[in-house]
Amino acid sequence: MTDQLNNWDLIVATLYWKGNANRMLDDGARRRVWAHADGYGKMSIVELQRLELLEDWSHIRDSSDEGQKQVAQAIRQELAEMDIRDRAEFARKFPGIDTSDLRSKREQTVAEIVAKLGARS
Repeated sequence: MTDQLNNWDLIVATLYWKGNANRMLDDGARRRVWAHADGYGKMSIVELQRLELLEDWSHIRDSSDEGQKQVAQAIRQELAEMDIRDRAEFARKFPGIDTSDLRSKREQTVAEIVAKLGARS
């Protein structure tokens, strides 16, 4: 198993437009994560959207260390929630199979992509 990615590699791989895992998060998840950055100051999704700063990489890139930590934590949470939904769907489709051993896969997948390709292309 690959070690957990450092925060910056996780952020670049999943949020940067040339990130090698930039399609792991859906649009809603990306918006929620973007609001944790503080490159232009702490702003809500609504404020970022109103100022046309959602998806503006500078807001992520110029975030403080604490802002980057919060963004990475939010990405990990979004990936984990996607895995939980997948397990629930699997359990619904296959009710007789024990799903307690199904491990979180998405963050591991991002780590494997970064290990092979780097955080961005």
